[in-house]
Amino acid sequence: MQRFWLQAAIILGAGLIVGLAFSLASPVQLRLGDVNAEFRDRPARPVQQPVKPVEGGSSAAPQSTQASTPTPPAASPASDLFITVEAAKAVHDGGAAVFIDARPLDEYLKGHIPGAMHLEKDALNGPPPAKVLNYLPGMEVVVYCHGELCTDSENVIKRLAALKKDIGPFRIIQAGFPGWVKAGLPTATGPEVGFE
Repeated sequence: MQRFWLQAAIILGAGLIVGLAFSLASPVQLRLGDVNAEFRDRPARPVQQPVKPVEGGSSAAPQSTQASTPTPPAASPASDLFITVEAAKAVHDGGAAVFIDARPLDEYLKGHIPGAMHLEKDALNGPPPAKVLNYLPGMEVVVYCHGELCTDSENVIKRLAALKKDIGPFRIIQAGFPGWVKAGLPTATGPEVGFE
């Protein structure tokens, strides 16, 4: 019996060493702390507004506009990845970013930040959805999920950054959607509007 446990320990140890070596040698490594490094010192870009549905079912063409208010210091490219609800509200009011709700669709439909795109991490397992390629390149992105203990926002950011489509800089609302609601900020219900 001792021999069995010794063999099991050796196999487990070898597996850990091989796994660690593979992880360190892997060319695709993304640490969230590094995700915004390429956006430092980049000048502000015009904001690409989402397509708004027009009466009769057609869509109006996207319009490029300069953000009406500057991005607050808490959301500048050189700042921390995690932002407060207050900083997120300032970015939202300025129209300088696309907000992404990383929660499950049923929760999104019950309530989300107005104008937010719904994008779960699993939607990025294969080819990215057209809405990602049509609306996110060149844009700042603010992602939220269930709050501080939720990792869905981080997973969405990792997958968006891995696309190498000039998406970012990225922000995460640290308190998530519950923090937004708790602050008494506006919410919307129903399906996405403007991200066809």
